Amino acid sequence: MTLAKVSPGQPLRIPAETFNAFVDAAVAYQADRLGQCSGDPAIREQTGIVLLRNDSGAARQRFDVLTLGNPLVLPGADIQRFPSRISFRGLAPDTSKPGRFAVLQEPIAAGAIGRACIDGITPVAVDIVAVGDPYAEVVTGQPDALRSGASGSVLILWAGSGTGRQQAVVRLLGPTGAASASGERIEMTVSYVVSHW
Repeated sequence: MTLAKVSPGQPLRIPAETFNAFVDAAVAYQADRLGQCSGDPAIREQTGIVLLRNDSGAARQRFDVLTLGNPLVLPGADIQRFPSRISFRGLAPDTSKPGRFAVLQEPIAAGAIGRACIDGITPVAVDIVAVGDPYAEVVTGQPDALRSGASGSVLILWAGSGTGRQQAVVRLLGPTGAASASGERIEMTVSYVVSHW
């Protein structure tokens, strides 16, 4: 494919290959303007995704858990950039900050930035203490799984059978979410999320 500019008055003949390249570029530009990310469609369609810098001191895997630290851009430092791109420091999990954590949506090397879910539905591993536990919470020093319980800031929508480490699909509710939730386990179809684990 050869791209060449056309002079005024010159006949315009656009080969199909060139026109299709223009269309692909326009689609990519529109997706970028809408803040959509490439890759997994489950991530593209998810709201509640923020950028997170892994300041935990070690590389983290997809669906690991990190506690939220301060925003990377504070209003005092740059009031123009502060509201335009919300991003946080990701710290080692800390039980003293319930509900203030994110589930990584991609692997993030130490010191690197990636996408993380702070609100919404996401897969994550959960240590199931008792079958039927409706909630889960972060555990200090444990980035690779949450722990189930009778209360917590995460509602378990689905989990593998039995106790111990199970793959699960959860809804992040925030620090006061458990108190406002109905307490009843939500039954829903999660085959799409599970099949893309």
